[in-house]
Amino acid sequence: MQLSIKFPVMARALVRGARLESRMLVSHIHKVEVPSVSAWETEVPIRTVVTRNELGLFRGMRELRMHDGKVYRHLAIQTRLGQVTQGAAMLNEAFGDFGMRREDYIVSANGRFDVTSDVNPLSKPIRMVIEDRLDAMAMNLADGRNRTWPKLVGGPAYDNENLTLEAAMDQVQEVNRDDLEEAFAMHRAQADRLLLIDGELWYQTTPPCIAVETWWRDGVAKNASVHVRYRHLPEGMDHAITTTYYPLSAFAEAKDAAREMRARLRMADVRMLTDAFEKDNLPTFKHADHPAFRFDQSEDFAQRTGHALAVNILRTAIQRPEKFGDVDGGWLPELAAAFATFNPLLGRDIDFASRLPALAETFLAVSPYKSSALAMLSYRQLRKAIEYAVEQLDNMPISVHGLAAAQARRI
Repeated sequence: MQLSIKFPVMARALVRGARLESRMLVSHIHKVEVPSVSAWETEVPIRTVVTRNELGLFRGMRELRMHDGKVYRHLAIQTRLGQVTQGAAMLNEAFGDFGMRREDYIVSANGRFDVTSDVNPLSKPIRMVIEDRLDAMAMNLADGRNRTWPKLVGGPAYDNENLTLEAAMDQVQEVNRDDLEEAFAMHRAQADRLLLIDGELWYQTTPPCIAVETWWRDGVAKNASVHVRYRHLPEGMDHAITTTYYPLSAFAEAKDAAREMRARLRMADVRMLTDAFEKDNLPTFKHADHPAFRFDQSEDFAQRTGHALAVNILRTAIQRPEKFGDVDGGWLPELAAAFATFNPLLGRDIDFASRLPALAETFLAVSPYKSSALAMLSYRQLRKAIEYAVEQLDNMPISVHGLAAAQARRI
């Protein structure tokens, strides 16, 4: 079946009449042939899981399916006779709420378990690559440093959404063709993750996992709890950096870690998944040793924390360069250049974990006590999270990533 999907594009361009290069941010329609299979050709490694949050509302993750060694999650898109009959909006937004990051697990409060909390699961991973680069250049703002075109002022980005690449090409003098090819490669990578199963659209997913969340919602540890939740591993690096993700096969370790974090951070209590989750769902989990369900929680946590610190160091370095007088001048351009090529969708990763000690040292040295860099977190919580992440390096396997792997240099 052929689908038309709107994806975002970012490319360096010189707009007619402009003197400076801009980051062109427009949408593009990508057409793809989605393969179709019968449900009989798939298997269900995890059935629908229903949990209840602290407000008493039900949350559900619909069953996952495996086909050809890959794990898929359901999207709220249905088709009939080659036409989309439900969920077309999910295919028609390239930017969505640009800048508004949302949780990436399937959730419903009405018992149908087929509603996603993120309405842009296809375009979101591409948009996150774009946001990371704009953040690293301190251009993801609505002030003079923002040289995006059309002007990006947050979400929803109607102007960027409505201007297509085809129309934009008539308004620019030059455009970087390598940037366009990279964008098209990301479009193909995302579209290749789709599969029709009995007329419903499914999406190749990240592993389901157990999240141990220690976000101090009111800024005071003793008034907050450690939450243990069932969700998908986030596709991008963005998350609350005090959250650690564990494979389902490591549920026991996740519970122990939650209790350890409660004691370490002196939080009120641990809000654990119910006994019914462990009794009713984990015994039915198959393929615990399958590569599609495996990841190393220590490496993941160190990578995510290193990424968050690197983005904020670069942003602060551009906004407040006087704070970086004791940092070797060659390191920051090297880090910025790495972000220009960092693209996990295309397999171009940065080994943030190997840089983590130096990133943590630099971040703590230049961050004021009232830090706005990571507004979700209080600075005291952030300091403790960084310490914990650095400790996780002792549990990591040898990293295989090579890009930007050198230690930061300080004088």
